[in-house]
Amino acid sequence: QAFVICLSRRRDKRAMAQEHQEYIQTKVNPTLANLVTQVLLERPEVPVPFMIRWLASQQSGQGASVAPPQKSEPSETDRLRNEIQALQQEVRQLEVQLGKDTDSLPLGTSPGATNEN
Repeated sequence: QAFVICLSRRRDKRAMAQEHQEYIQTKVNPTLANLVTQVLLERPEVPVPFMIRWLASQQSGQGASVAPPQKSEPSETDRLRNEIQALQQEVRQLEVQLGKDTDSLPLGTSPGATNEN
């Protein structure tokens, strides 16, 4: 009797494993494949928020392969990176105009400051 129960459990486990495998192949893998493709195409600096937004955009399609909206403008990270580069360039230009290396100034002073005591 224990042997029959053991065989029955094995069949149940195999059937459950088969159901899991089919579910993964039909429901999960297509979504993950599309997600990975979009992450590789976009290459976001911080991928998890991008992935969450992408997955949320897929929910409205209920599993249909709906392409996420294309990136029409740079991300905030890209904008900040560009702003930093522009500011660094501006600092270099100002240093050239002053003809001074700001690193050689005494601590607490700024270029063009006068010492009137």
